[in-house]
Amino acid sequence: LKSFFRFGLSVMARDGAQKLSMQKIRKMSMEAELGYTDSNNPFGDNTMSQKFVWKKKNEFLAAAGQYQAPTRDGEIKKHREKLQEIKNVKKRRTEREKEQDLLEKQREERAREEAQEQYDEWVSTAEEFHLAQAKMRSSIRIQQGRERPMDLVDKALQIVDGETFDDMTVLDKAPYRILYGLSKLQLQESKDEIRNFMLNDTRHKQFWKAMLIVCDDALAKVQASSMSTRTKRDDGIPQTAADDVEELLSTQAPEELVKLEEQIARSLEQGGDGVDTQFFEAVQKRLPLYKARAQIDTIHQTAYAKMQEWQASIHRKKRKEADAATDEGHDRIVAWDGEVPDVGPPVGADDAGDYSPLLDPFSDDEAQPVEAGACSPALHDVDHEEVVGETCVDPTDDEEKRSRLRSKLKEMHGGSESSIPQQVADRMVEDAKRKGLAEDEHVLRGEEILAARRYEWEDKYKPRKPRFFNRVRTGYQWTKYNQAHYDHDNPPPKVVQGYKFNIFYPDLIDKTKCPTYSLEKADAPDQILIRFRAGPPYEDVAFKIVNKEWLTDHRWGFRASFDRGVFQLHFNFRLPRYRK
Repeated sequence: LKSFFRFGLSVMARDGAQKLSMQKIRKMSMEAELGYTDSNNPFGDNTMSQKFVWKKKNEFLAAAGQYQAPTRDGEIKKHREKLQEIKNVKKRRTEREKEQDLLEKQREERAREEAQEQYDEWVSTAEEFHLAQAKMRSSIRIQQGRERPMDLVDKALQIVDGETFDDMTVLDKAPYRILYGLSKLQLQESKDEIRNFMLNDTRHKQFWKAMLIVCDDALAKVQASSMSTRTKRDDGIPQTAADDVEELLSTQAPEELVKLEEQIARSLEQGGDGVDTQFFEAVQKRLPLYKARAQIDTIHQTAYAKMQEWQASIHRKKRKEADAATDEGHDRIVAWDGEVPDVGPPVGADDAGDYSPLLDPFSDDEAQPVEAGACSPALHDVDHEEVVGETCVDPTDDEEKRSRLRSKLKEMHGGSESSIPQQVADRMVEDAKRKGLAEDEHVLRGEEILAARRYEWEDKYKPRKPRFFNRVRTGYQWTKYNQAHYDHDNPPPKVVQGYKFNIFYPDLIDKTKCPTYSLEKADAPDQILIRFRAGPPYEDVAFKIVNKEWLTDHRWGFRASFDRGVFQLHFNFRLPRYRK
């Protein structure tokens, strides 16, 4: 109020101490303190400086005899209170805007944090998924016998982490040694696999980095060896000392290599005339490779020790089972007290209990003198009168005839020569059955009867049917229709989803030619005949299967191979797409 009065005094002094109107005072005070005018204000009010008069109220008060005319000081005081209230409102509005800005910033920051957390979780889930897929592909390749070097390395890492397998066998030497025996193409493929594992397997990222360092070194050596001319060594290590340096560094432990690296770094910092800077820099450049090798070798030794423990446990288990079987056999033996029961003399025995015939000597008349060689036939000369005109037999031809006759008799009467291939085939079938069936697999029994045909090699070999052990894979197809009409408690009928054919040819004459298969029409349109052909001495064999589209990619289980006398054909059917 004092400032307002000072403002009023200044105005009065400026106007020559004349009495100003309240409208002018309001107008000048609003413009000076608030910056508002009738033409420029945030409310769009052109009568802001004018006084508001409540005429009806004044008339009502005047009629009641209670009206009091406002004084100049009272109007100035009210005007000052209104100005202060406007200032407070502006201040609260400014503070509220700041609070809203702060809240908006906090909401945006919180939203960014939630988005970052969701992204990190998504990245972690994606890494786990890709790692699980990589391990699954690795285990499938190992089971199917087409493993790659990195598959066995990943298996060793899982064994170190405590996972168990039916077969705990790992590499007999450090994994990095395998890389130096691969070709350039195989090294490039191994490098891609190592990068994939390094990207997804964050738990063993340092190990895969070490493998990548060794793989790059092996690839560099292969590229250098493939050059037309041998390049001169430019790594600073003389050729005479290179072998000694490699032998020294390859035998050091990881901790010793770290200490050696620190010593070389201090020597290079200190310098001096007696320090071979080029040699030490070259050794320092090679140290990361040998540190990576030592790290890989440490993990391999751990996995190899666990494999030996597994082998020892398997050996103890087999030994225990064998001892148990031996004890069970001993328990079945009846104890003998050492006494022989009296069963009487044997039938045909004499009074002394002896049933052997008596040997009586010849009499003097019966005894004949025996000359030396009297039991051998007499040898006559070829020109002897008893030999001329007789047929002579050559011993070699006679032995060949006897051998052919012996083989024929054995084959006619089930001898060992004809039964050996059959026994081998039976053993191969039993080995396949011993592996067992999966939950969704069943044995495919029986074969189709083919029309009789004559083979070109029947004159030399006796045709016979090969043995086989085939499996069919069945399962449910949860199409839209089946989902609407069935559930897991009341599932739909099973359908055939694939086959696994194992045809055994242990006695195939030409093992360099792989057996083949072909598809032929069957009686029913929804079925087809698959025929397997091989060389002598095996006949064709055929089976009736479902006529569906095959998945011929190895990623979907397709396999067609011939190894160790077994032809394997595994395939799955393409799943039908449900369309409305």
